[in-house]
Amino acid sequence: MRIKLPSLKIIGFILIGIMFVSTFAFSGLQAIFYGSSQQQQTNLPENRIVDHKLTSQQESTILNYGGTIVAIEYTTSCQACLNQKSYLESLVQKYNKIFLEEIVGNSTISKVDVIGLYGQRSLQNATDKEVFSALCEVMYQPPLECVVSQVK
Repeated sequence: MRIKLPSLKIIGFILIGIMFVSTFAFSGLQAIFYGSSQQQQTNLPENRIVDHKLTSQQESTILNYGGTIVAIEYTTSCQACLNQKSYLESLVQKYNKIFLEEIVGNSTISKVDVIGLYGQRSLQNATDKEVFSALCEVMYQPPLECVVSQVK
């Protein structure tokens, strides 16, 4: 039993048609089932310096877009803590992708957590140089000052 050539062409065109239609059907189904109903819009704070803990969705969004989160826990009676807070605020103003969480606690020493795409560093009673070094380690796109500080 031999299959004639015209019937092979018809079978080939049918298979090509099925593949072509399935591509568009898959795209349509993805848009229907996983479109805007599945995605929740995460609202980031307007100011990059906040006095509360960010939500996990906000943290995830910031990290996914290459941002870095710095959290400082301090007391208002600690002058060194307030100086470090001012230093961190200046870094936030200088670099666009840094968010700062300022949390007032009851510890006598400051605690700084730096969270970035490349990891997390927790520092206690750290100097400004140690904080900047931790930022350089975890930032997705570290500033030029990080490279310069490593060369010295």
